[in-house]
Amino acid sequence: MIEIIIKERALSYRVKLFHESPAITDCVRFAQYIAAKNIARKFGFKRETVFTKLIDLTASSEEILSQCGKNNKYKIKRAEKEGIRFEIENDPHAFTNYYRLFAKSKSSVKEILEMGIDYIDLYKGYITITKAAAGNEVLAMHSYVADREGGRVRLLHAASLFRDEDDSQKRSLIGRANRFLHFQDMLYFKDNGFRIYDMGGYAYNSDNPELQKINEFKDSFGGKLIEESIYVSLPLYLLKKAAEKASGRRRKQGQAPNQCLQRSE
Repeated sequence: MIEIIIKERALSYRVKLFHESPAITDCVRFAQYIAAKNIARKFGFKRETVFTKLIDLTASSEEILSQCGKNNKYKIKRAEKEGIRFEIENDPHAFTNYYRLFAKSKSSVKEILEMGIDYIDLYKGYITITKAAAGNEVLAMHSYVADREGGRVRLLHAASLFRDEDDSQKRSLIGRANRFLHFQDMLYFKDNGFRIYDMGGYAYNSDNPELQKINEFKDSFGGKLIEESIYVSLPLYLLKKAAEKASGRRRKQGQAPNQCLQRSE
């Protein structure tokens, strides 16, 4: 289990990951639980239903690969034959710089994506960054929040710059590198004692075409779809709702919105 403190101007609240259920004592505090296993309503908390896909890392490497779809397995094996390398990136700034280039390439959601990069600093000490490289070129990068005590690792970001490539062959190479990297990430965390690989969320029953494509990509690695919860204590929930309303009023009046309570999961 992971617990961090987020400070936003005058507000400070706790974020807890991978807990079984929220503690009753937190219902009167500023607290948020992410990826809680319990799926029941809890007194004093606002519950949000979320889904994700989990891959069992206690299986053998052959079994993990066998869960992948035929096309996925082919691309992973081809990337390996093409000499694409798996590496750990120890410089978080190298990742954030790369991720901002990725966010820029997805201009329709650039602001949302760049807000997500804050997690690299927020979860400092729990972050692992991986990359797929060919020669001196980075083809894809991933970041994870890793709960060593609970044996679970969760994908936070997956970034590549294939949208900036005009060469269709290079775009395909980057796509294979990204799939290769996911599989190598699983093996890396398996070898380091983790038991669960979390794909980082799943847009269950979404009618958004872009989210459906992301779901299909995650489905190509197999795994089990599960329901979990986000619990927000009522004091924190009410404070966030008040901040959202105030922010909306400022936008209508042409003022800059207050970002201090706009972080979301």
